[in-house]
Amino acid sequence: MKPIWHATAVQATILAMWMMASPVVAASPRLESTFVQLSRPHTAWTAEQWRDLFSDFRRLSLTELIVQWSSYDDVSFYVPSQRNEASPIQTILKLADEAGIKVWVGLAADSTYWQHIQRDPALVDVYLRRLRGKSLSVARALASEVRRHPSFAGWYLSEEIDDVNWVDRARRAVLLTHLRAQALELESIAPGVPLTLSGFSNGNMDPLALAGFWRQLEEAANLRRLLFQDAIGAGKLDIDDLPPYFQALHDAFSRGHARVGIVVELFRQTSTSPAFAAVPAPIARIRKQLELASRYSSAPIVGFAVPEYMSRTGGRDAERLMNDYLTAAP
Repeated sequence: MKPIWHATAVQATILAMWMMASPVVAASPRLESTFVQLSRPHTAWTAEQWRDLFSDFRRLSLTELIVQWSSYDDVSFYVPSQRNEASPIQTILKLADEAGIKVWVGLAADSTYWQHIQRDPALVDVYLRRLRGKSLSVARALASEVRRHPSFAGWYLSEEIDDVNWVDRARRAVLLTHLRAQALELESIAPGVPLTLSGFSNGNMDPLALAGFWRQLEEAANLRRLLFQDAIGAGKLDIDDLPPYFQALHDAFSRGHARVGIVVELFRQTSTSPAFAAVPAPIARIRKQLELASRYSSAPIVGFAVPEYMSRTGGRDAERLMNDYLTAAP
């Protein structure tokens, strides 16, 4: 998919200058982090299944996990099931303690998020208030638990931010108010705990405009980190579209409070209907993504997502990708 945004002659000159001034690529750049996207089957996972997954995390030398959410619709992953004494969140934190891996703990997510944020700003405001209430409930329930674990790094705000739904000024104002209110409440629940969130581009904003928007996000929620998804796996952008966005974000945050990390999509989307479907991407493509991300990321490079697409947990093709990746290691 080609982006809507196209560079003018002047912008193209600026982008060329950016590329010339971009940081030097590190030798054999590697993943340092991954998202963990919990689903209902995880509530029944055994301790052995979790340990097998963490064994792969250690083989990949990961230093960080980002749990995308602790609650999804009607499933709460911070409450133990009848089958297990510990909840998935408790198990992840315990194993991360043992492995020396940091964990960002996500709050509440809703499967109808994308439909609701396209509505009238007044209705978006009502929806985000309701979603915020769910996230704050999760944080209150988890606050004492997470602070007991040295692996706990901070909260991950589960609302993904794109560059289509928030172009409208009124709707963007609603979003910024929501993030500001959520950050203030989270600070009262767990003082001093840093926040991070992620987003992506559909090519709907030019790079400088998107970077300016992300600075607004940072200021509204006092974010410690922002994660930019490269959107290659989902086909929203091509790899050649990325450098201007990466450079604009790198420059916008080079002297600020927050750091920007790059999320490398490890999959190739195969379908969106009736449901999302994807397979592990080829290692050659992923190596190109990693090389590009390493030029601009000021935070750990994140994979989306190792459990599904680069581990034994994900099946034969995912295990093959993991082995290909490890074989290419320096």
